[in-house]
Amino acid sequence: MYRVLDGLTLLQQWLDDQPNEVQALNLRGNLYWQISAMGKAADDYRRVAELDPRRREARERLGIGLLETGRYDEALKDLQQVRQWKPDDADLEVQIARCHERIGRPQQAEEILDAVFAKHPDYGPALRLRGQMLLQAGRPADAENWLRRAVNAVPDDYQASWSLYQAFEKQNKTAEAKDQLAFAEDLKDRGVRLGEITTREMTARPRDPALRCELGGLLLKKGLNELGERWLLSALTLDPHYRPAHAALAEYYRKQGDADKADAHRREAQTSPSTSPTSTSRDR
Repeated sequence: MYRVLDGLTLLQQWLDDQPNEVQALNLRGNLYWQISAMGKAADDYRRVAELDPRRREARERLGIGLLETGRYDEALKDLQQVRQWKPDDADLEVQIARCHERIGRPQQAEEILDAVFAKHPDYGPALRLRGQMLLQAGRPADAENWLRRAVNAVPDDYQASWSLYQAFEKQNKTAEAKDQLAFAEDLKDRGVRLGEITTREMTARPRDPALRCELGGLLLKKGLNELGERWLLSALTLDPHYRPAHAALAEYYRKQGDADKADAHRREAQTSPSTSPTSTSRDR
């Protein structure tokens, strides 16, 4: 977070001198996007798109930023423009369907989702949106079926998990609702923790194997296996005897069916010293 704030300060100084500098506006929009300041990001992306219409990513992010901040008519206009050069993008189609649904055009939204399902029957965001629309329509039992599929397709999707909890609650399925609420809250907490590590703590403690190990574990839970594995292995480059990283890798490789690697890391987790010189002197 500190680096983001420093970056915003520097970019503001740049823009004070050159208010129409496209690169500075785009970079500032990217930083606002990174910290989920969607309204401010959309304002910068709008200027970028006006000054340089060739920047297609800025136009797409402008549309999503407008959608996320409740400016649905404007968002629809921009996203439909993006559709011209991304005609078969499932995520874009779902965003456009969301615009129609928010504006009060459920039939158009349903037609777009049907077209997505024809090509991508298990596309998580589309399954989630259909379930949410059924919830809004007062049909929680039907919503449950779609939201179960959404959660299966994208297990780390907090909105899908929360919506499934709502579907259970509206049907008075107390036990299922309780379990689903706990799962959804755990997802939310993990997302918050992931943000804390990547935007603040990793900058302050870049050579802490415990932090790298925690980040790797969080990424594995999100299904980002290759990235999670790399962070766990990077913890071991700092401390080759760090037990939690070996244990996490042993479990990861077991699930991947790599028995040799799983056994090797399991042995290291069991035999490595509980404290090593590297782990006690990190970041010094």
